[in-house]
Amino acid sequence: MVVASTTFVATGCAQRSQVLVWSPRGYIIYASAGELVIAHLKKANATARIVGTVAAHEADITCLTIDGDILRSGCAQGIVAVWRFSENASLELQEKYEAHPKHPITFCAGLGERTVSCASDGRLLIRRSVDKQQELRFGSTFVLCAAFHKCTDGRVLLAAATSNSKIEILFEEGEEFRKGITLTGHSDWVRSMAFRGEADDSIICASAGQDSVIRLYKFQNERNIPTPDPEELRVRPLKLEISKDVVFHVTVEAVLSGHEGWIHSVQWHPNANRLLSASIDKCLIVWEPSEGGSGVWLEKVRVGEVGGQAVGYYGAVFTNEGLRIVGHSYFGGIYVWHPENEENLDETVWHPEAAVGGHFSPVVDVDWDPTGSYLISCSSDQTTRTYAPIAGGEGYAEIGRPQVHGHNLNCLVSVSSSCFVSGAEEKIFRAFRAPITFANSLANLSRYSKDKIFREVLCEFGAGVPSLGLSNKAIEEGELTGDSFSELGGATKEEIAALISNPVDLTQPPTEDHLMQNTLWPEIHKLYGHGFEVFAIAANKSGTLIATSCKASHADHAAIMIWDTDEWQRRCDLYAHQLTVTQLAFSPSGRYLLSVSRDRSFAVFKSNKEYQWSKVFQSNKSTGVHSRIIWACSWSHDSTLFATVSRDKKMAIWRISDNGIENIAVTGLEESITAVQFAPELSPDGKYTIASGLENGLVEVFSFDIATGAFESLHKFDQSTAHSRTIRRLRFRPVEGPWQSGEKPKRRTNCLELASCSDDHCVKVHRIEWAASHC
Repeated sequence: MVVASTTFVATGCAQRSQVLVWSPRGYIIYASAGELVIAHLKKANATARIVGTVAAHEADITCLTIDGDILRSGCAQGIVAVWRFSENASLELQEKYEAHPKHPITFCAGLGERTVSCASDGRLLIRRSVDKQQELRFGSTFVLCAAFHKCTDGRVLLAAATSNSKIEILFEEGEEFRKGITLTGHSDWVRSMAFRGEADDSIICASAGQDSVIRLYKFQNERNIPTPDPEELRVRPLKLEISKDVVFHVTVEAVLSGHEGWIHSVQWHPNANRLLSASIDKCLIVWEPSEGGSGVWLEKVRVGEVGGQAVGYYGAVFTNEGLRIVGHSYFGGIYVWHPENEENLDETVWHPEAAVGGHFSPVVDVDWDPTGSYLISCSSDQTTRTYAPIAGGEGYAEIGRPQVHGHNLNCLVSVSSSCFVSGAEEKIFRAFRAPITFANSLANLSRYSKDKIFREVLCEFGAGVPSLGLSNKAIEEGELTGDSFSELGGATKEEIAALISNPVDLTQPPTEDHLMQNTLWPEIHKLYGHGFEVFAIAANKSGTLIATSCKASHADHAAIMIWDTDEWQRRCDLYAHQLTVTQLAFSPSGRYLLSVSRDRSFAVFKSNKEYQWSKVFQSNKSTGVHSRIIWACSWSHDSTLFATVSRDKKMAIWRISDNGIENIAVTGLEESITAVQFAPELSPDGKYTIASGLENGLVEVFSFDIATGAFESLHKFDQSTAHSRTIRRLRFRPVEGPWQSGEKPKRRTNCLELASCSDDHCVKVHRIEWAASHC
């Protein structure tokens, strides 16, 4: 019997506003591609971690709001989903409907049974049930965002910001909303609104947007307004007449100007009269009315970044108690700040803390270092990232970002624990060497023995990226910490650290801004030779050779290049295919190289002696079993079997021997197969274990009996536990046993760790263990 679980998830937040919320149950929920991600923040010794993902929409999620335990999400296909967040931190789907066919949802919100959604089709749809829907239009404009408010007497107001920079105020009459008044003042689109009820039954509506200002509109019930002095100079209010007995006077309470860029979100503090705003100018501001009142609001707290590589923030929320601020940035990062003294609500000094995160675009490749200590991934978000277990608390964290590039990355391979090679949408491969700071940080955070993992000479202290450059430049220790800053205008060390790389040995998980700037690896070599964008790479088990390929439309460009990793020289070219080689794999013995291609064939090359390879087999229409593009391949641990998988939904197992290569088994799956990987050991019952990844995001683990040629399904990960989009790579941890920190005792167990990555922006690690083990 096999027990399977997902032990680690890494993914970033969507690059848009209104996609992160805080649940009253103590979790943050955010959107990543078409998935809803549930995470909790750091607490005591427990590391911040993602506790689960839900495959919510087929298209990208464009908005997310929460009302108590009810969550509402909208996607780029015009579909709105309503979820209930339960006590066990799971989401239960209540309803899903097509609100705006073929039009991306710009915003959705809810209050009780009411759900409002808007899109570029110009309609504002208010839904109570399948049979009770109201559709509103505001001329030739469309609605950008909306907000509900329930008054103390039970009446409901709805504010809708339109593309003519105005705010329409609607009120509920019976079971329908009627148009009331129009608020003006903003000079550009309004991106976010939030209501707050005051003690005197008045209402404050905060609105903010692309004109970089926040406007506070005050709604006062006519009955509660004292008779004004006729000689007093005052602004004539707008009147919102809901009924003969209820008339609101609406005036501008204040205009808050402190941001220098678009403001993407505003939110009220859950307890105090404070307002949180997030802007693309790299700042989050907490506003508070002055002690003297009179409509004057001042900055209470300002957090964010100065300089660095961040572009700004798309949103921010208060946690339940208002003692934490959680924001998300243009680069998909999650940021958290807490006050220096959490018992003091008036604290003005706030500190950052580590949070969850990951890639914000499709993840195209993932690999373990040869010792299985850390995991490395690359993505079309132009970064590579490393992950490791954290000692002192159950969990894992991103501990480094070795490469922040200017091109989308396509592939990578870990050559050794201190070196990896990556390829991007350019014609060269780049090799990177781990700096001393990474080795020290890994030893500190995971309690690993640095000497056992890093047996090679490490690179310099750290790395930085020159202005307008693509290559990480090595920097020496002390280069940034000297006392002379005359060339930088006498800036302090703290100011310099905010602008340029300043690597340090980590003793706790790093924050997002530290990862982006201070954890780069020096680039040690470039590999030139391919004529088009590079596509695939593989390294032999000893790390002495790598094989590379590029995109190709004819045989000359489909060459496979063999390089040595000692002098980083190109040693030979191998020819077999007519089109792009999609994946390469060296056998564990190092004697064979396997390649698969878009031309529907695979080839096997054999090493005769150093740097000399010859083709020993290539499939054709009569010997091959695949009728479509072959996406992936993998060798068994004993180098006697290899697997190929294809768009034709077939997985084929081949045996290699002195007598040649023969097909011994073929099985069909439900979808196109895009990834495959053999486990590094036989299972307890003496069978091979194979994992396959499908185009629809499912991951299935099989047992293969070489004696009978039979496959047995051991476990299938569904779209929420695995992925909701195409699997790009599967990698078993190269050593048996659980992936854990070095402080825990090591036991030899029947336990495997499988890393996966996908177009859904996620990197996941799944644990597969046989019932007899105790891992």
